[in-house]
Amino acid sequence: MNYYIVPGYGANANADWFEWLDQYIVAHRQGSVQRLALPEDDDLDLSAWTTYLTKTIDATQANCLIGHSLGVLRILSYLMATNGQPVSVLLVGGFNQSLPAFPELDRLLPQTLDEEQLRKRIARGVMVTAQDDPVVPWQLSFDLASTLGIDCFVRPTGGHFLGRRAPVIGEIVAGMQKWPLA
Repeated sequence: MNYYIVPGYGANANADWFEWLDQYIVAHRQGSVQRLALPEDDDLDLSAWTTYLTKTIDATQANCLIGHSLGVLRILSYLMATNGQPVSVLLVGGFNQSLPAFPELDRLLPQTLDEEQLRKRIARGVMVTAQDDPVVPWQLSFDLASTLGIDCFVRPTGGHFLGRRAPVIGEIVAGMQKWPLA
């Protein structure tokens, strides 16, 4: 399986737990991993991200897309704009509603989600959120997971899952190996 890690707002390919997860997957899951990033100038350009993901991801392969925060919207935008094999998704702290602390992200929010297209493209998925997330209230992640028809794992703690190591993410990736893609 190919794994693609899509960072959130202001993050890069080496931020937070991305490098740790990359190493974990290579060591324990025998997959290829790409940690993705665009130049900082394109951080808030959703169409640039969609184009980049379309060029980078081989949609004919078995893929798992892993997104954190704004990276979730980047993945959803890509999935709505493209066709291809159904994918697995691991979404962390995702949202599709306004965040009071980050009004600059409002212009990136989709007017509507193409639920039919997303459910067709997502074979299996899970959202991870924490009740103490100070950035994305867990209810927003839960609501988005419900809309997508995927499981939502709500932890009591974990904040916005910032930091260098996130064992729960590795545990979920390990469980995802058992998921059928069709």
